[in-house]
Order: sequence, then structure tokens, then C-alpha cells
Amino acid sequence: MAVFRVRSVALLCSMLATVPGATIAADENKTAASPAVAAGNTATSQPSALVPVKSGFDRLDLAPLPSAQKVFIPPIEVAYAKGFRDANIHYRDSDYELTEADKEKLQQIYTKALQDWFKDQDWQVVTDQAAATLILKLRFTEFWLAAPLKESPQVRKTLADEYGRFILNGDLIQAADQQLVLRFSDRREVDRTGAALAFNSVLFWKAVEFDAQLFGMTLEEGTAKGRK
Repeated sequence: MAVFRVRSVALLCSMLATVPGATIAADENKTAASPAVAAGNTATSQPSALVPVKSGFDRLDLAPLPSAQKVFIPPIEVAYAKGFRDANIHYRDSDYELTEADKEKLQQIYTKALQDWFKDQDWQVVTDQAAATLILKLRFTEFWLAAPLKESPQVRKTLADEYGRFILNGDLIQAADQQLVLRFSDRREVDRTGAALAFNSVLFWKAVEFDAQLFGMTLEEGTAKGRK
């Protein structure tokens, strides 16, 4: 007997009509992100020199950006959406969380996506924080996955109308005096099409890479407007 998990009531109805004998677990238990965009907690206060800039982000504030800098990116922080766990009994809460390897991959993807922006600013990414003049802190809040990245043998297929969502927050601070020179916050949806999509880790990471490229271009365009 085939076992399917479906994250949409409409999709559930259509599958019930077309898949004889299939057992389908429908779940509408995912929690939507709150309307307010969370900027995340930070020990750095926002200086008056920071001004809002109209961009493709929910929020982008920046001060004049210095050139010829060395940027250090600490390990990303991830906070999960409340009630994000699927109701399927085969999975636990922890199955929906990112492993340390997943977090490293996520950071590598977004760091790579920022390379053009760094190049425009004449910045260089360094791995030694002591050598850095700027520190870029990335925080992923309200993180939600359509299904665990590690597949379960009990579930043959997962269908979803989106792969995941999160709010990406960033603070760029000067290493010497902890002065904030840029802050952004943006709600990101990973491959949301509204149609039934097969979910697996390979497709998820490809979708994240595509979203990261869009993110990098949007940040590049937004800061360019701020320099005018």
C-alpha cells in the first residue's frame, strides 16, 4: 500500500480521486510566519546614521559603506517557526531541524551568492575574525521546512506546494567599534509555486541556491541605490 504525505487540502482531494487504495496523510499544521518581520536580537544598537533604503527587501537600512574591507561571516544562527513539525508519526521535532552540516551548507550558499556584492564594495571575505574589519551576522528566523531533509523509509513520497520559508536577517558591523553600517530583513519562500511538488533534499538545496542568487542581486541593487 502506497503511503503519501500531502501538505495541501486541495491536493489531498485530487489525489484521493485519482490514487485508488492510497493512504494519504494530510497536514495543514504548518504555522505561517507572523506579519511583522523579525529582525532578530542583536547587541548592536542602530545608529542614527543608518537610513532606510527602498529595495526589494522588506527592510534595508544602511550608512555609507566603506571600501577595501575584510569581511568575516560567523556561523549562521537558525531559529525555527513555532509549530513547524509535521503531524506524521514517523518524524520527530528534531527531524525538521538543520544539522550542523546543513547550516554550513546554507552559509556557503549565501556567502557565494554575495560575492558580486562584495566585489562591488572592494571587500574580501576572510576566515580569521581577528583579521576582519567588518563582520556580517546572518540569522535565519521562523525557519520552516515542508519535510525533513533526511528521508524516512516509512514515507515513500512527500508532496508540497512550497519547500520551505524563513526570514533572513543580517547585520553588518565594524569590527573595531561595533558600529552598525547595514541591516536587512527579508521574508524568503523557497520554491513556492502553489502546485504539487515532490520534496527531497536535492531539490530543496537547488531551490535554496536559486533563492540565494536572487537575494544577492537584490542586496547589490539596494545598496547601489543607497550610494546615489
